[in-house]
Amino acid sequence: MTADAGALCLKSGNAVILRGGSESFHSSRAVVACMHNGLAQAGLPLDAIQLVPTTDRAAVGEMLTMTRWIDILVPRGGASLVERVQRESRVPVIAHLMGLCHVFVDHQADPMMARDLVVNAKLRRTSICGAAETLLLDRRLPDDTTSMIVTALIDAGCEVRGDKAVQALVDRVIPAADNDWDTEHLDAVISARLVDDVDDALAHICRHGSDHTDCIVTGNTPGRPSISWPAPPAPLRCGMPPPSSPMAESSAWARKSAFPPTVCTRAGPWASNSSRP
Repeated sequence: MTADAGALCLKSGNAVILRGGSESFHSSRAVVACMHNGLAQAGLPLDAIQLVPTTDRAAVGEMLTMTRWIDILVPRGGASLVERVQRESRVPVIAHLMGLCHVFVDHQADPMMARDLVVNAKLRRTSICGAAETLLLDRRLPDDTTSMIVTALIDAGCEVRGDKAVQALVDRVIPAADNDWDTEHLDAVISARLVDDVDDALAHICRHGSDHTDCIVTGNTPGRPSISWPAPPAPLRCGMPPPSSPMAESSAWARKSAFPPTVCTRAGPWASNSSRP
């Protein structure tokens, strides 16, 4: 996670302050040292990627109030951490508490591609919040395609809990309970049901999903006109907001900031060779 967060922020033109957990503190220091070597070789400022040099939880409380230094907080961890950040932060927060992710296989999907995507989405790493938890299968899929996808999951070691329609197609499917559709399994378990079409799938996702990550597998590349995806937000760039900005303006500033990546050189409070002004 240390390397992922540092690289993603750097590639998107943002400086980052990382605060790892106590169990990974020494590993995080080693990873950041490697990234600093890469930054130096590329002629980029070392302060673009910083690490809080303590495991003291008081550092979290300090960061929650640092509107002068921090534009966005992204809590990554357990529910108690995320809830605390959302409750106490004076800095804008991007957060989620659970990842109840869905994969919908459209009747126009390539069967082999759909099978491989579903197995990967569920079993690549079952314990992460981005793993698939519910499989929605278009009722118009051929029965042998639906059976192939479900059987591939079971053969790979995944327990499939399905509705009666899925149970009728594959006898190794376990009956799904009502709460399975609202459960983040975080294990080799997936809920599966048949839906009438993409609109039925979206309705299910709206009722049971967590707005984390959902996928449509289809060969219909133009897409359906009835699906209207929201416009992406303006890109967030790093840059120092006016020190006098109240919190009410800080969030708006963060959304509208469009500083070019080249200005992402400011030194933060834990910079290796700088001090707070």
